[in-house]
Amino acid sequence: MTRRGISLIEVMLFGGIGAFMLLSLGSFLNKPVMIGKMIARTEQERWAIRALDPLVADLKEADPSTISWDVWASTAALVFAKPTFNLSSQGYLPPTQVTYRYDPATNDTGSLVRLEGGTMTVVLNHVDKPTSQDPLFQKDPKLHVIMISLHYRTPGNGPLRVVRRVAIQS
Repeated sequence: MTRRGISLIEVMLFGGIGAFMLLSLGSFLNKPVMIGKMIARTEQERWAIRALDPLVADLKEADPSTISWDVWASTAALVFAKPTFNLSSQGYLPPTQVTYRYDPATNDTGSLVRLEGGTMTVVLNHVDKPTSQDPLFQKDPKLHVIMISLHYRTPGNGPLRVVRRVAIQS
């Protein structure tokens, strides 16, 4: 007696093996997408940290006596004076006032901006609005440390928290 066709057990066995192979293949096809997102997030974090470098440099040059150390956490602007050295006269010019503040563009996000001598420069866009629970600047008067903490988000990416701590020499 000859058999023709495939039995139900064979169909289920091959169907199960085929489904397992498709699921395994699907996870391998998803890996490049996941790696691409991870690389984009890493680049986003690196870019946000680099964007804060001018703020860190300004704070390192700041005159500590011009920083209001009595405020521990604030959503207000960070205002300080920065001395400027004139190479031609080999002396210091009068200190320049520098202000960093949050500039709201929409209800949810805005920009971190720098004001010096009447010129406003955008340091970083797509910054979430600071609140009293999550301030932009926190100051520790005992250690003379300023912590910059912001939530940064670019379109298409989730929020990213960027924190920089700067010790001010007295």
